[in-house]
Amino acid sequence: MFIREERLSIDYLPKRLPHREHQLEQLLSLDEGIAVLVGPVGVGKTSTLKKVGDARSGIDIDRLVHISGYRYRTSYLMMRGLLRRLGLSISRGYSTDTYVEFITGYLSSRRDRIIIALDDVDYLRDHERVADIATRLGLNAIVYCVYHNKYIIPDVLKEYKIVVFTPYTVREVEDILLARVFEEEAIDPRAVNDELIELIALMVGYDVGGRGDCRLALEILWRAGKYAIAYGREHIVPDDVRRAYMDTLIDLDEMMFDLDSEELNLLKELLEIVRPEEKGVDLSIIEESGALKSLNDRGIVRIYRDQIVPLLPLEVLSRAIEERIKSYELFS
Repeated sequence: MFIREERLSIDYLPKRLPHREHQLEQLLSLDEGIAVLVGPVGVGKTSTLKKVGDARSGIDIDRLVHISGYRYRTSYLMMRGLLRRLGLSISRGYSTDTYVEFITGYLSSRRDRIIIALDDVDYLRDHERVADIATRLGLNAIVYCVYHNKYIIPDVLKEYKIVVFTPYTVREVEDILLARVFEEEAIDPRAVNDELIELIALMVGYDVGGRGDCRLALEILWRAGKYAIAYGREHIVPDDVRRAYMDTLIDLDEMMFDLDSEELNLLKELLEIVRPEEKGVDLSIIEESGALKSLNDRGIVRIYRDQIVPLLPLEVLSRAIEERIKSYELFS
């Protein structure tokens, strides 16, 4: 099933970053100062940064130093971490400003340049301080400030180059997964097919209501492979993918709890038609309605290319129907 399983990990840096060529080019064109990267989780920001470091290390810079606000949570601790990453030792008890002075002094004394990536700035409790820190560091280094939320970027940083990372669409997620299968050989190509890849993309693609998060897509593919192995199969089937998707959901009960009678009847009709080994059914078989749109918006099914595609395991949908029908009968 898996050939190089580690290549489905979010920490793995692939040889190629599909659909991030433009962002990579923008960052490589920066010779000095500051750039701001912005986009939600799982849209390739960190991987693109690593690619920049790989492309420039030993050529026109010494190295890329990457440090995450998710780990440190305050600018004070982040600067202490940056000092350690730069190989500098300093005792505790100094202020954040003093740490920044130590770092800028070190950077100005070097002949070669360093790229400093201040990642996950949103997670810092005092994220508003990063603008001043980046401005000072940017006098002697190339500085990348990475945000998830564009609305908290300080005005002073908006004057610099802004590199936007949009959530991935269905087609883009498909390209990423296909690259991991065929180019990176993470999984045996015989274990998957185009329909399975598209099913995962429908769960994740931003243009159909998903999060556009390629990390989630890779996790679903990995989990689906594990389910196939557990069931003794050498290939993945659609319900393996649906089980994997369900594992990643936080509010499954809330998603299924308040289905009304029209939605329940529609799901019941759908279950009578689609089989676990099928991706979906033709849209012409089931009449379009408000209930169908609601199920699509909830992420229970996807309406795509004249098909209705269930995103949850069929037995889960079946149980939900039974439980809700019993509830309606009890209170009717």
